Amino acid sequence: MPGQASSLPFPVVLSLLVLASSILLPAASPLPDGRIGVLYIGCLARSAPFERMRLDPLFSIEFVPATYRDWVTAAGLTIADEQRMIRIYMPRTTERLIQRTDVVILANANRDAIGGRNIDLLYRGFQQTDLGLFMSGGWESFGGSGPSYPPWDGTSIGSLLPVEGVPDTWPQLGRLVIDRPNHDLISSIPWDSRTLNYPDRWDHNIVTVKDGAAKLAHLLWGPGVEHPLMIDWELEERNRVFALTSEIHRLSWYGTPWEYDYDFGANIMIYLNHRAVPQETEIVHRARSEILGIADRKSYVMDILEFSESFGANTAEIRSRFGEVDEVIARANEQYIDLRYQDMLETNEQIGSMLEELQQQAVELKDRALLWVYIIEWLAVTATAMISGFVLWTVMVRRKLYREVRVTRSR
Repeated sequence: MPGQASSLPFPVVLSLLVLASSILLPAASPLPDGRIGVLYIGCLARSAPFERMRLDPLFSIEFVPATYRDWVTAAGLTIADEQRMIRIYMPRTTERLIQRTDVVILANANRDAIGGRNIDLLYRGFQQTDLGLFMSGGWESFGGSGPSYPPWDGTSIGSLLPVEGVPDTWPQLGRLVIDRPNHDLISSIPWDSRTLNYPDRWDHNIVTVKDGAAKLAHLLWGPGVEHPLMIDWELEERNRVFALTSEIHRLSWYGTPWEYDYDFGANIMIYLNHRAVPQETEIVHRARSEILGIADRKSYVMDILEFSESFGANTAEIRSRFGEVDEVIARANEQYIDLRYQDMLETNEQIGSMLEELQQQAVELKDRALLWVYIIEWLAVTATAMISGFVLWTVMVRRKLYREVRVTRSR
């Protein structure tokens, strides 16, 4: 229940902390031209689908842990511990925020953990530039859900949101209804998936829409009861703000993941950065899927080489060819950023062929490196079997080496 810390098994808590630490990366270098700088503030264990932006050439994303959910308290952490981590990863000045960030995400971000100083720092960034803002639902979002999860209303950031939260509310069900299918963001995503029809996927905060904001979708919570779900707002024709009252990570984690979960998250960032949201749904979806697939495949080949090196294999020749692959990948990334998706897909075919050849060479190198391991293992097993057989034959069969024992009878 919201506001109550549940007792989680230590392995679960440890795995969540490991996940969080794997997402916390060193501060990124200044943004190359054409990329969108994203600052994710909130629950790292619920950062889907945005954690995949680390592999997407269109985005430069940084993560700031700022949650006080039950698993944090179960690990023995306090608000003070959260605030120490925020001091490490949060931009120290408004100037630094503006230089590195185009869109700010608040997803299950605890207001008290972030602190008034950092909230005001973010607010000054929105005042000075056209930063975009996205808030996703959760116990710690909008109106909050208990003493440990205070509402955002009344803060400077709360004044930027297109909604006002209803405190201490957290319905667990709802059916999706699209209100404005022709909106640029809504029309870029297919919403007819069966995955989205499960009511328990749409747990959400209850909010009221402010005057001037546009309600793009709502949830049917009961007979005649509608709760806003997606709300869009543009402040003084400069800052775009988008609110999703449900937890966006549930589209990626619960039950069957939604096929377009990453496309939805990426398109929100593009829209909030005042860029044209790509409408070629299937081509863009395929392009993004191939980006993630190529990164995984390249990592797999590198793992094979590292494994082979541990057995003394010389991988320099194969590793030198990764420079050629990286050059082609860089060209594909440029095409992707320039929205030339068809050209990018053709370039990806070349990348796939190159990685397939490198993978085959890496496997052959691994097999050669392990050949002597196989031979030594075979010789050891064979020699052990022969020695054991000889001993057994000597003891059990070659009986003439031993003196016979006289047979006696008991009287």
